[in-house]
Amino acid sequence: MDADYPAKGVKFARRNTNDNPRGDGLLKLLAKNVTASAVDWTALAKRLAARPGGRYAISSDGEIPPGIGQGAVAQLDTLILRAVEDVRHKIVQCKDGTDSLRFLTWLFRRCPEQVSAWLLDAWDQEERGGHPIFRMGSHWKLAYQGLGRIASGEAVELQAIRAMLSRTIDTWKWQRETAAMAFLLSRSEIAPRLINRTEAERIAKRVLREFQENLGSTYTRFQYAPLLLVGLLRYRLREPFALVIGQDPMADRLGQAVEATLDDLAHRSRGKPLAKYGRILEQTLEELRGEGSNPELLLDIFGGAEEDEPAG
Repeated sequence: MDADYPAKGVKFARRNTNDNPRGDGLLKLLAKNVTASAVDWTALAKRLAARPGGRYAISSDGEIPPGIGQGAVAQLDTLILRAVEDVRHKIVQCKDGTDSLRFLTWLFRRCPEQVSAWLLDAWDQEERGGHPIFRMGSHWKLAYQGLGRIASGEAVELQAIRAMLSRTIDTWKWQRETAAMAFLLSRSEIAPRLINRTEAERIAKRVLREFQENLGSTYTRFQYAPLLLVGLLRYRLREPFALVIGQDPMADRLGQAVEATLDDLAHRSRGKPLAKYGRILEQTLEELRGEGSNPELLLDIFGGAEEDEPAG
């Protein structure tokens, strides 16, 4: 696994910026919406979230594909400002609708810092009973996964990590805390250095729980568990020889969990999840042994882990 991967960013796809049989490309959507009285945030968010060939229109570092004209970049920046104002208005007025926020979170680190502050505040308000615009399960999935995508900088990442670790890991939800922590640890150069050994072991226990709970299942609730595990291995940025099988008891337990899952996936009724996770888990086991050979492992896992939220 390439420890520098997140700095390179999730690769972007020119096919997302140009029109295709499935609809308008990003360039046309920007031009159509930049001065529209009612912006089609749904279409814009869907285009940014699409990943033909596993690649996004904007990289996880917030970079624009080379060759995109300055006019289109200016249109995007204008729409970003309009989206921020739309979200601000909805929060103040307690109005329904999260598509403008969804659009912002698919900008990854190009998203304004204010949005991270709003999402962290939403997490806190959820603990205290509610939020003006997050009212459904899909909204809260956006609140957690969205922050995992856009969080940037030690202060925000530390606050997010502390908020999640302040909760009992048994209460984590796989599409919320598990996904958000997985995104933070796998994308950031900072986040893996912000956790200590005790916290790393708590996260590892959550990994073990999710692997165990999926045994014998259809693995529809498994997609963030491998990403969380491989993201956790980036704790080695802080402690280089940590979580290696044969040298670390927790690594031994994680390796046993991966092996048990591979054995379960070998059952003939698990053909689809085996095709999706088999090779990834084999390579994850290599990483646990300190013998990783796939520098694109995180990218491969992202291809199956990250999903788009429903409009709301």
